[in-house]
Parts: sequence; C-alpha cells; structure tokens
Amino acid sequence: SSGINAEYGGLWSNEDIERIVGRHGLVVIRRSGSDPDKFIFGHDVLYKYRANIMIAYEPINNDVSSTVIRRLASRGLSIRYLVPDTVSDYIKSNRLYEETS
Repeated sequence: SSGINAEYGGLWSNEDIERIVGRHGLVVIRRSGSDPDKFIFGHDVLYKYRANIMIAYEPINNDVSSTVIRRLASRGLSIRYLVPDTVSDYIKSNRLYEETS
C-alpha cells in the first residue's frame, strides 16, 4: 500500500504508520501553511489512530524542516540556532549529509 508516499515522496508505508503511530504515537509540530487536522482526517490510517497523535501549536511560527537542515548541512552552511548544539556536533562528527563526489 502507498501510505504517505504519493504526497511525500515515499516516506512511510501504511504498515509503517500503523506500527509506529498505533504502538507509540506521534507528535506533530504545526508549521505555517500546514493543516495537520485536515491531513489526519484525509488519511485512513492516521485517522484510525488520531487519539495517539498530539499536535503542538507553537506560539511562534517554526518553518524549519528536517529537509532544510539536511540541505544546509550538505552544503557546509551553518545550522547553529536551528538545532541543539549536540545535534549539530553529532552531524559534523559523523559527517552526515556531506556531499560525495
């Protein structure tokens, strides 16, 4: 089954979502322009486990995504203040997201 594949590039299958959200739950941080309630309503498996999903409404808009963090890190640009120092240190010391030639 396709899961969130069609809209989000094959991130999770429905089976993965069932296992993760059903057993452990999910925290969603709302970003400007997103409507997590509408997305959950429109996705059968997420809707089934909606009681296991907590939506965090930030008082300040947070438009930083993991995609942006990976892109910045892969281009050698600073991610300081976007992630905790320990995360930045881990990414650097393990050479994550470095472009390979």
